Amino acid sequence: MTELPNTIDDLEDAIEALQISNAHLTSEFRSFVDMLIHENRLRDIVDGRLELVSRYVSKDAFLSAQKEDPIRARINLELARLAQENNDDERYYGLLRCLRLIYVDEVEWERVAQDSLVFTFCFYLRRVISDIEPEFIEYLSHALLHR
Repeated sequence: MTELPNTIDDLEDAIEALQISNAHLTSEFRSFVDMLIHENRLRDIVDGRLELVSRYVSKDAFLSAQKEDPIRARINLELARLAQENNDDERYYGLLRCLRLIYVDEVEWERVAQDSLVFTFCFYLRRVISDIEPEFIEYLSHALLHR
């Protein structure tokens, strides 16, 4: 068995070498956030807003958005509005930005992005839980590289 990546750069290199799609990445991002919610690790951030956040993390919503661009666009607009309304709450804002990345349009991302999807997701995730990066790298490594 090969050694797991230790850094975002190493993880990105491995993902690129395996040609893993952004659609697959965003599916794993959704699963990771869902895990954090179910482990109550976001409790203090989403307190009183759990139902709203859970709606965007639900597998059904994600799968519907993957099939239909109008659903994806509507969800992205809703999340953009929520992020703008909550930009003074850094942790909740970071979570909302992570949720927006779950629903990113792959073609649009390739057109406008300056950084990788993995790097950007981790950047906002660190606003939510500052020391999450090693766990995130390990999770994605197992989910994507050891299939």
